[in-house]
Amino acid sequence: MALIFILIAFFATYGSMKATSTNEFCASCHSMAPQVYTFEASSHSNIDCVACHIEPGVVNYVEAKIFGLYELYVTVTNSERPIIHSPYPISNEACERCHNMNNREATLLVT
Repeated sequence: MALIFILIAFFATYGSMKATSTNEFCASCHSMAPQVYTFEASSHSNIDCVACHIEPGVVNYVEAKIFGLYELYVTVTNSERPIIHSPYPISNEACERCHNMNNREATLLVT
């Protein structure tokens, strides 16, 4: 029985982590509407949100999911700020996973 419980808990956790890492899940929150519209119109619309918003590594992934639980709590209880924000800015390293300085000319022109 314990093994069955452990397996069920593992697959439920894995499934929920996978489901909450999709663009559809990110876009499902009504307070994210402006960000979703901007994202869908951008050249990055074919990239998963988590590719830029969660740094690589298990610890970063778990931290992001814990922060997401906090955001869910704030949204459901309407207890704090109405604007969703990223707790960490998107790092240059996240951009450089797809871009290098040679193919980012448009961003280099912005001052």
